[in-house]
Amino acid sequence: MKTIWRYLMNVFENVTSGSFRLASRISLFHLGALKSKISIALILGLYNDYLLVHDAYESAYNFWKVSLGKQQSRTLAVNKAIKKLSGTKARNWDNGIQQVYDVDSDKYKALLPNGRNPFQQGSQTDRKSAVKILSDAIGGDVALAAVKADVDAFYIDLDKAMIEQKAAISDTETASTACEKARKIMCIEQFGDLGALMQFYKATPVEVESFFDLKVLRNGLQVLFMGHVKKLGIHKIVERTILPTDQLMLENTGVTDLSFYLSATKDGAMGATFVTMAAGKTITVKAADLGDATTQHFLMVSNSDAVNSGEFTVEFV
Repeated sequence: MKTIWRYLMNVFENVTSGSFRLASRISLFHLGALKSKISIALILGLYNDYLLVHDAYESAYNFWKVSLGKQQSRTLAVNKAIKKLSGTKARNWDNGIQQVYDVDSDKYKALLPNGRNPFQQGSQTDRKSAVKILSDAIGGDVALAAVKADVDAFYIDLDKAMIEQKAAISDTETASTACEKARKIMCIEQFGDLGALMQFYKATPVEVESFFDLKVLRNGLQVLFMGHVKKLGIHKIVERTILPTDQLMLENTGVTDLSFYLSATKDGAMGATFVTMAAGKTITVKAADLGDATTQHFLMVSNSDAVNSGEFTVEFV
């Protein structure tokens, strides 16, 4: 199969594929670089045209971020409800039933044939169904009226939370589609600017470098990392020589607290120096805030939550 000449490949498209954040970063860099030289007529024209494309992308990107934030919030609400179900609710309902029917009785077995397990195991949908099944099983039993009322009230809240989560996921998917379209348009515009600038600076092509974020675009070190860490687990993000003054943007995109730190080994436990972040937070730190960067070259993340896995994004800035 014939391979496309590499100079005809859109590096902007390839590098930012799958990362709206990187696309935003290189777009802002390019816009600022053009603006710094608008005294040159050709570059002024490029700037005016690119400004429209950049603003359109940033608008789509920000809308996607808002949608993603709402989705994370709705997911957090569902996870909290599921955690409550598997803990206090399952225990209270079980105890309430045992106050009326002995655990070895047929009545108890008819209501909770598998004990609390259906509320503590399986998918979220399975657990929600278990709540409805318990309510139906209690039926009109007057002795368990208080238990049934609590079961029914919780089911309504859980059902509402899950519906809102699904709606938020749908909204995020729609926003993501729009942002992806805007990203491609932005990348095409930068590719066109590259050609125009190469023509303008054809006698001194090195001048073109200043208009693009080469730290991201050059083949070499990856600057953006996204991933997840299992519940009660640690995860190696990357092994790299890092200067104590290097800056990292940390984003907790999940629903549980995460701790970031440096380690001397790929599976090293968290030491005395680390940064803990709540769900949904974004901060910029120095490598020195995470450990001894001169001897510890593994960037790690730890999740102490026993129920939920964690999600993160790390960018070297």
